Amino acid sequence: MGQQLPLTTNYLLNDYAYNPAVAGSKQHAVINLNYRNQWVGFQDAPKNYGASIHSAFGKGKKTAVGALISSDNTGLLSRTSGYLTFAYHVKLNKTYKLGFGVSVGMVQYRIKLYDAKVADSGDDLLTGNLLSNNVFDSNGGLYLYSDKLFVGISGYQYLGNKITWKDSQSNLNPHIYATAGYKFTVSKKVSLQPSALIKFSNPTPAQPELSLRGFYKNLFWIGGSFRMHESASALAGITIKDKLTIGYSYDIPTTK
Repeated sequence: MGQQLPLTTNYLLNDYAYNPAVAGSKQHAVINLNYRNQWVGFQDAPKNYGASIHSAFGKGKKTAVGALISSDNTGLLSRTSGYLTFAYHVKLNKTYKLGFGVSVGMVQYRIKLYDAKVADSGDDLLTGNLLSNNVFDSNGGLYLYSDKLFVGISGYQYLGNKITWKDSQSNLNPHIYATAGYKFTVSKKVSLQPSALIKFSNPTPAQPELSLRGFYKNLFWIGGSFRMHESASALAGITIKDKLTIGYSYDIPTTK
C-alpha cells in the first residue's frame, strides 16, 4: 500500500531526515531543501519534496529542536508527513559526542480516485474523488559523532500504527536505518569520505548503500554511490563560504 519510506541518494546532505538524533549536531542551524525525480520523463513517476530545519540552543548547546516536512507522490498515491524533533547531546570526551533524538508527527495518505481506472465499479472503497487518511507517527535514534566520524542508528514508524480505509486496513511499516562514515585527510587540500547507509524493513531484505566522496579544500566534491540491487549514482556538490551547500546526484539503474 506504499508505506515504504523513500530513499534519497545524497543522504549525507540531509542526514537529519534519517535520524532525529542528528538535530543539533552541527555548530550552526541547518536548513535543507531537497527534490527527487526518480524516473525523469515518465508520467506519474515517483517524486519527493522535502524541507527541514534543526538547531541546538541553550547553555552548552546540548539541547536541540527540529522540524521536517516531506511529500512523496507516486501515481495515484501521495504521502505527506510533518514532524517535530527534540534531541539531547552528551559530550563523552574531547573527541566524541552522543545524541539522542525523537520525532513525533502526522502522516497523511491520499489516493486520487478521480484518476483511477476502476475494474470493479461497485467497490465501495473506490467511490468518491479522493480517499484520505491521517495517522500519528514517531521516530527515534542515536547518533555518535566527532569532527571526522559518525555512526547512527534509528527506528522509523516504529509504532506501526494502523491505517483504516473503510473495510480494509494496513499499517505503517517500521524501518531501521544504520549509517556510518569517516573523513580521511589525504593532504592539506584533499580529503576522502567513505560512508554507508543500510535500510531494513521487514519482510524485505536489508538494502545497503555504499558511497565515496572526494573533497577539494572543502569547497566542492565529486563521488559515487552504489545501492545494492537497485542503482549506481554519480555525486557532485559545492559549498559556498561554509554556509550554503548545493548537491546533485544522478542514478543509473543496475536492475531491469
